[in-house]
Amino acid sequence: MIEKYRGLDLNLFIVFNALLTHRNVSRAARDLGRSQSAISHALGRLRAYFGDELFVKTQDGVLPTERALELSEAVGAFVAHADTALLRAVPFDPTTARRQINLGLWDTGELATLVPLLDALRVKAPNCTIYSRPYTGDALEQALASGTLDLVLSAPVALSANILQQKLYDHRFVVIVSNDCPLEGPITAHQFSKQKEIIAIPSPLLKPRLAEAMEALGITRNIAVTTHHNLILPHIVGSNSEYIALVAHRVAHAYKETFGLKILETAFEIPRVPICQYFHRRVKNDPFSIWLRRLVCRTMAQRPELHFGPDNSFAAQGG
Repeated sequence: MIEKYRGLDLNLFIVFNALLTHRNVSRAARDLGRSQSAISHALGRLRAYFGDELFVKTQDGVLPTERALELSEAVGAFVAHADTALLRAVPFDPTTARRQINLGLWDTGELATLVPLLDALRVKAPNCTIYSRPYTGDALEQALASGTLDLVLSAPVALSANILQQKLYDHRFVVIVSNDCPLEGPITAHQFSKQKEIIAIPSPLLKPRLAEAMEALGITRNIAVTTHHNLILPHIVGSNSEYIALVAHRVAHAYKETFGLKILETAFEIPRVPICQYFHRRVKNDPFSIWLRRLVCRTMAQRPELHFGPDNSFAAQGG
């Protein structure tokens, strides 16, 4: 049994995790406080043991091979369990910590979250940085399991029982129009149908919910433009009083402040969509993860509603 693991040690798995997170040897070295040559040497040992390149050089850094992705969940869980078992007495001190916070967010989530979160970090954890990236359903759970992502902020998504959730707030939908649009709220379904609608797909998880809600209400949508890029939406809406867009209220206020648009309430009731933060079960009791989840809850300026399962833990997906 011992011979099977000859050549492996915990430090190699820590290097593996850092490379998977940063996809760059120099950034992984900085994160671990080691030299690039030490990281390269550790990677060489990992390659020799697993008989695979694991991380392939690219112009921007390195990319994991299929074998590395297969190993990511097991290695991430192993490192996390080691941290919990061996270092459980070491608290997380945000005032002195230097680490990257990895968040799974789409651009509309960034609009609602990043500025207030950065303001909070500047005071609470001045040496921590944020790396925000979009995610896909297939990769979301793997990214949380491996530690590539610390948290995902998202509309409800079906995941395994290893992923826990905590509700942050509800997405309430409002209408945005140009400042010179004669319409005043609350806007009726008939008025909405007369305007030319601009749709910016917020995320693969939110789009079908909104479309289904509008269809259930029997509202005719006069769609002029559909785009995957939310950045263009306020520019188009602000360019002509005939244009209209339906967006989450937190996003609408960001657009209003930056682009001078009007926000109108609707006379028809669109079901709200809960936004939750998702994290892996392995970090439920991790001091850093606990601190981060609490910080996000407070930053959202909402009283967090905790979903408890039968074991009085956070609710699991698919459990």
